[in-house]
Amino acid sequence: MGYSDQKYYARPLEQYVSIIFGTATASGTNTLASPTSPLLPVYIRKTKLTAFSVLPTTAAAAGVVAGTFVILNGTATAGQCSVVGAAGTAIVGTITAANASVGTGTGFTYELILNTATASGVATGTFTVQVEATENPA
Repeated sequence: MGYSDQKYYARPLEQYVSIIFGTATASGTNTLASPTSPLLPVYIRKTKLTAFSVLPTTAAAAGVVAGTFVILNGTATAGQCSVVGAAGTAIVGTITAANASVGTGTGFTYELILNTATASGVATGTFTVQVEATENPA
């Protein structure tokens, strides 16, 4: 017999398209914060990130050698994956269970860390992100 209380079932995947971080500001390591668009949700109840994937829809410029897409629950890493490569290949992120929850009235943010950019002004690419979250009563 299945669990009949639907209060804590997973929500459907939430998809955010055309996430554009812009360009690197210098050679070396860059951390690019969440763009202002698209808006990420603010959850009404305590919520836990259970899975996510990133699809690069436009590949990063040749000057971007390595990059990591990071989802944050404030300042701590909730999940991450390497994203530099060919466009059109979905990448499943790794969830850090200890940091996967956000409190009532808050939400996740994301950033792109360019581990290596060979110059300033190199394009970082465009991404579609799918997030699965569930209410977290604990």
